[in-house]
Amino acid sequence: MRRIPLDQVQPGDELAVDVKIQSEHPGTLYKLRLPVGRSLTRRDLKRLKTLGQSYLFIEDERTADLDELVHDEELAAAEEELNAELKKTVDGFRQEKLDQISAENLNNSVEGLIESLKNSPVQAAFTSLKSHNDYTAKHSLDVARLALFFVMAYEDKFYRFATSQTGASASFTLKYWLRDLGLGALLHDIGKWRIPRYILTKEGPLSDDEWEAMKRHPSLGANFLRKLRRKNIIRPLVRQASLHHHEKYGGGGYPAGRKENQIHLHGRIVAVCDVYSALTSNRAYRDGLLPSRALKTMETMQAEDRHFDPEILRLFLEFIEPFPRGLEVDLDDGSHGIVCDHDHQGRPIVRILSRDGEKLVDPPEIAITPETGPQIVDT
Repeated sequence: MRRIPLDQVQPGDELAVDVKIQSEHPGTLYKLRLPVGRSLTRRDLKRLKTLGQSYLFIEDERTADLDELVHDEELAAAEEELNAELKKTVDGFRQEKLDQISAENLNNSVEGLIESLKNSPVQAAFTSLKSHNDYTAKHSLDVARLALFFVMAYEDKFYRFATSQTGASASFTLKYWLRDLGLGALLHDIGKWRIPRYILTKEGPLSDDEWEAMKRHPSLGANFLRKLRRKNIIRPLVRQASLHHHEKYGGGGYPAGRKENQIHLHGRIVAVCDVYSALTSNRAYRDGLLPSRALKTMETMQAEDRHFDPEILRLFLEFIEPFPRGLEVDLDDGSHGIVCDHDHQGRPIVRILSRDGEKLVDPPEIAITPETGPQIVDT
């Protein structure tokens, strides 16, 4: 199995994972579904391109040993369930129908994601399959998954953060904190569904008025989540990620210009995951960055204006592998391959799948060393 850009998929390639493109219309979950095992036609590829699909999972026996690193069926099912609850919540937000939002279903779906993540071999550096048209929804799932993956990797440390910085008791933290973080991360951008679509998808710089409209989305989301809190659908901590994820640790963020520990811990965690997911995602107006480049960009952001909590960023940079196994890469000698392993120094080993566009039936593997040989095109 390989996760490859749509423009590299050929007619006749076989889908390794279902394609499900979410509908934006209330009462309709998907605008297009293609089942696993389907031999893709030119018409399929044209429809996917029209809908803005970026990547597909395609069967490839040359990478079968890496399948579990690229896609986890149990994790995908948990994300699908959570996606369905997110859609109901968004529909309730748009239509002001809070009675269609179920606290039990939301919490159970987040718990399902947490349980799936505990045993998943999928590399955390990967973000979900997105189309341009459902970017906000898929980005929300990405951020929830990344935040939970990340915090669970440093569980003891973050529990200490939570009890010391949020004032929660140890028993409350153990019972609810992780679930509240996951749900808050999932709903952190819900206010964007009240922002005009042309602003969200605009390719060039936003005008002053458009930027002011965009900066309203944390408050719009937090106000909606306050209503859910009053109806006992969520706990108070859940709204903190929405309200605080665009605040900057050094100050100067929005909506309130908070800084340092004035920013809730949930907001500081989600801020890191939010930026990483955005940088590594394909959009209608630009390609996503490789994980290595995204991490360097985040370091630059931090150096310029202390964008992130320094300790949380340090842990995140340690957590994400710059070149995770299963990542497809281009080399500067015209080769294309997939990271299949790392050497004893943590440097990537790449299985070469093609050279100058010609498919290799028996792909060799090469270690990427800075001193000799081809290098990964890290753009």
